[in-house]
Amino acid sequence: MSLIKQNHAFGLWDYLFLCAGILTGAWFFLSYQSQDPRSAMDSSYNEQSATLKAAEVLNNFGYSTDQLSTLADFQVYSDLLESLQEDLGRQVAIRSMKDSADSQVFPFYWNLRFYNSEETESMEVGGANDENSLVIQLDSKGRWMGLHNEGEKLPQRQLNREALQYAFKEDSSRDLWKTVPDSAWDGVLSFDVENGYDVTSLGLPEAEKSEDQAHIFSLFELKRLGEYYLNNSAWNPDKLVLQDVQITTLNEIRAAVLSFQTTALDLDQQVSLELTVMPTGSVLNLESDYNPSAESSSTPGVRQLVILAALFIFGVVALFTFFFRMRARAVDTKSSLVISIIGGLLIPTVIFLQNLDSFNLFEGGAIWPGLIFIAIQMAFFGAIGSVGFFVLASIGDSITRQHWQKKLVCYDYLRQGMFFNRPVGEVLLRSVVLMLMLSGLWSLLLWIFPNFYFSLEQTFLNYEAAWAPLFVLLDNTWYSLINILGIYLVAGSLVYARLKNQWVFALFTAIAFALIVPIPFYYGPVLEQFIVLGILGLGMALIYLKWDFLTLLFSHYLFITLILVSGGWLVGSSPDLYVFVNFIIFLIFIVGWAIFSIVKGKEEKSLPSYVPEYVEELAQEERIKQELQIARGVQNSFLPTKTPELEGLDIAALCQPAYETGGDYYDFIQLDDHRVAVTIGDVSGKGIQAAFYMTFTKGILHSLCRETESPAELLKKANRLFCDNASKGTFISLVYGIVDMKNKTFTFSRAGHNPILHLKAKDGTLNELQPNGLGLGLTKTASFDDNIKEVQLALGEGDMLVLYTDGIVEALNETHQFYGGNRLLDQLKNQKNKSSQEIIDILSEDVSSFIGSAKQHDDMTMMVIKMNKH
Repeated sequence: MSLIKQNHAFGLWDYLFLCAGILTGAWFFLSYQSQDPRSAMDSSYNEQSATLKAAEVLNNFGYSTDQLSTLADFQVYSDLLESLQEDLGRQVAIRSMKDSADSQVFPFYWNLRFYNSEETESMEVGGANDENSLVIQLDSKGRWMGLHNEGEKLPQRQLNREALQYAFKEDSSRDLWKTVPDSAWDGVLSFDVENGYDVTSLGLPEAEKSEDQAHIFSLFELKRLGEYYLNNSAWNPDKLVLQDVQITTLNEIRAAVLSFQTTALDLDQQVSLELTVMPTGSVLNLESDYNPSAESSSTPGVRQLVILAALFIFGVVALFTFFFRMRARAVDTKSSLVISIIGGLLIPTVIFLQNLDSFNLFEGGAIWPGLIFIAIQMAFFGAIGSVGFFVLASIGDSITRQHWQKKLVCYDYLRQGMFFNRPVGEVLLRSVVLMLMLSGLWSLLLWIFPNFYFSLEQTFLNYEAAWAPLFVLLDNTWYSLINILGIYLVAGSLVYARLKNQWVFALFTAIAFALIVPIPFYYGPVLEQFIVLGILGLGMALIYLKWDFLTLLFSHYLFITLILVSGGWLVGSSPDLYVFVNFIIFLIFIVGWAIFSIVKGKEEKSLPSYVPEYVEELAQEERIKQELQIARGVQNSFLPTKTPELEGLDIAALCQPAYETGGDYYDFIQLDDHRVAVTIGDVSGKGIQAAFYMTFTKGILHSLCRETESPAELLKKANRLFCDNASKGTFISLVYGIVDMKNKTFTFSRAGHNPILHLKAKDGTLNELQPNGLGLGLTKTASFDDNIKEVQLALGEGDMLVLYTDGIVEALNETHQFYGGNRLLDQLKNQKNKSSQEIIDILSEDVSSFIGSAKQHDDMTMMVIKMNKH
């Protein structure tokens, strides 16, 4: 075995290759923690603790959570994370997020959605907010940092005595706070709607309120109410300053919106908060915002336009290529259909796993609208994916097999069900080593380009889908397959087929890799993304050039899976640890499979090669075409190569088969120095069989013509021989005659053939001669002998005889009109003074012009005999 060269023993270069993989893999695991922003996540607060804490916070705010269902998700603020990396540099941002314990910047947070399943008829999957839900956000340490109340729901217990006491600096032991019921406070406290609040006055001493103003919140009391909630949250009120106060109406109840902002930049971010409170001290909303850079928010739009344009061009080219390849029957539909079915099942399964945790199947009927929506998604995207896989697999296999067949050898083994053999084992083991090399290269590129940033859309896989280990393997299977098929087997092979240059192929696929980004997450800025992913794409191209499609597919698949599951070891106590462990078990299985296949499997020279059915069919068709060409050459050799040389006789002929071989026949047989036998015939049917009987008839006529003087007697004998040897239902129409230049006569018999045309030079009349006669092979009885007639025709100087088959007069044009006998007669009259060959050429050109672009459906044969004037 060899990991580098096929059909070679394991040598020094293989050891070096293996050591390089181990070393680059070690570099990845040692260095990657400082390169991936996910390492800054804190997973010490688990889902259960977050759910309990969020419920406690809502209860403290006066909301009842007893009848509410919960969806918990650990999320990332993508724009904020992107901005931190762009402003500080990725590595500095990662260190800062880890070290800043009192930071007011929270790129990672818990999002807990509380909803009433009976009221939520059309639940959005994945924890999205709607008007029937309350969302509590906690930082990674479990501290409250946000409340989203889009439906403006009022708490069941609207009075918060503790918050009011803090705001009014009241002693909780006073009888007033103990004895006055909640309903009384609800109608007493209010905001200063008439005068509003000017935050610039916060710098002045707090003024005493008159007795009639005691129930109205002053600016200082409103500020303290806000500080009460901030003190009990992840936000530090000492780092925030009140910027504005607006009075609004929510559900016919007055509310105050307090806007806070950090006094100084925190990790280069300006934090803004909006806290909405009621006069009863209850809180309705707490929203936060940061200052992501304008470039990071606008750049993806340009990038997406470029990608969409590239994909559109690729799609158009792929569809045209697919159409022409299908029309040429140069597509292995069976294997493409298998890939299509696999892809069509993978995508719906992934969608199902993504949304399975969003539904409790035992909650009742309210979830069914959501389930139906997911089922529609599965069916739609499954169908689209299946068609896409079929098109890409068909084109990729067809083009690559035509121009670069060796890249599909190991892939063909798997396609034939040969999973355990040395070539496949070497591919698997090699792919594991290449996975380590690619991961080491990835970490090195991140280290070289510190401003290259990640734009994450997810945190832990455990919160993305049910059965996360299975989800990752299935999701990456279709993702890797469709990208490698599209970039390398379709687009790359099209370029290679045209230019036949491997370096152009490598450069093109590297650029395509950088544009499409077929690896987890999104990246920026654009220039660094293009350089980093271009280098990684070049590495992928070199793998393909050195080895084959299967090696590249497995290497890419294992590499992106390793990157995706790295959250399991990058973060302490990660909920994805079991996902990473399952991937390691999967790798061990792959290595075990590879070793078993190498040790116990067959060598490549013992394995059968794979030839798709369409290749065999096309090869068979090509053989048939060649054989037909040979048969046509043989058939043409049976036709006269030269015309008889008799003084005063001008003779020419044309035979144009509709197919490679035909059943029309003409011949000249010079009997002596003044007589020549001429014949023209048309065998029933077309193709090889007709050609065979035409050859058979030629042999009969040649054997009889020198023994039998009478044309009628010759045809009688020929009919008996034909009937004895030809299959039932086969017949031939024939004219056989003898031109006697000494006596100036033409003696002939007609066996069911088209009329003989006789144009008299003396008076210009044109006669159609049609004596009785049946076709050869129609009957063996005496009726043939009784019906055959022999006619002797006197020929004058300049007379012309024309013999033809029905392919001439029955030629069809595009409008399905016949050429017809009348047109033939008119042409003969008009061209009567020309030579026989000139008449043949003119008639042939006229028939071709009449047919136009229509297909010739029958053989066309014609003979012109003229008696030259002395």
